[in-house]
Amino acid sequence: MIALCPGYESIGMAAPLVLVVARLIQGFAAGGEFGSASTFLIESSAPSRRGFAGSWQHFAVNAGVLVAASIGSLLTSMIDPVGMASWGWRIAFAIAGMLGFVALWVRLAVAETDAFKRTTQAHRRERNPILVIVGEHRRAALRVIGIAMAGNLCNYLWLVLFPTLAHLRTGLPLHEAFSASVISIVVSLVAIPFIGMLSDRIGRKPVLLAFAGGSALFAWPALHFLTHDFWSATVIATIGMLLSSGFAATCASVMAEQFPVQVRATGVALPYAVSAALFGGTLPYIVTAMSNSRLSQYLWVYVAVVCAIGFVVYARMPETRGKTLD
Repeated sequence: MIALCPGYESIGMAAPLVLVVARLIQGFAAGGEFGSASTFLIESSAPSRRGFAGSWQHFAVNAGVLVAASIGSLLTSMIDPVGMASWGWRIAFAIAGMLGFVALWVRLAVAETDAFKRTTQAHRRERNPILVIVGEHRRAALRVIGIAMAGNLCNYLWLVLFPTLAHLRTGLPLHEAFSASVISIVVSLVAIPFIGMLSDRIGRKPVLLAFAGGSALFAWPALHFLTHDFWSATVIATIGMLLSSGFAATCASVMAEQFPVQVRATGVALPYAVSAALFGGTLPYIVTAMSNSRLSQYLWVYVAVVCAIGFVVYARMPETRGKTLD
């Protein structure tokens, strides 16, 4: 829909409306899928390897962004800004649309987990999972929001927003900013599975504490020393992505380990989506508002405060490594 939608000059106000509707459908679907995909990975793995199995959730997320950043880097280096604004941007969405059919084929072919099958057979008339979560698992749901807040903010900052931020703040050419992002994402893809394995050995809490504490301390130097230099930007993005890998590698397992199987997928998806909307989706607006108010140099304060709150949440939550799941 996004790739093929006619422009404003052809269909008027219908054009932005179609784009908004398509983006909402895309966002709701991807947000809802996070919980079910995380749950599927965790329930399909051995208890001693849940961290490693869950790490592939964000590995796939980062790999998808890597494809997007690579396409962005390629297109912006091959097509001039006027061409990109008029038609070049559609190419990326057309490629994503074709990949969507591949993903659909995979989802139709895969079977549900044994844990889910046992539950549906034993609880055919179970209440709505959202009502169960609100009534019986409020503390776990709030904990998931707290677990995800710093991770969503940092992931959005380093994984999604960084090329635009570097380009607008420093004047770094956009194709160089995308290239720096590609390098940082590749490094994170190498790190994430190993950090997931580490969380199976030492626990989820130490890994998450290192992520939140390190990200809080790194916020000022990262955003203060960001300059019009490709290698400087690459180093900053890579360190940010490595720190965020501590969250990426453990979030699926630690969030899924908060809930029983009857409500596990919804228990992860709903509060995670709330956290993503509040702390990830709002970041571009916060950056824009601070820039318009000439306060952009204080963005690091917001990042550091959210990460510090996340650190407190991780320090107070129970360790879930080795927890028996139904």
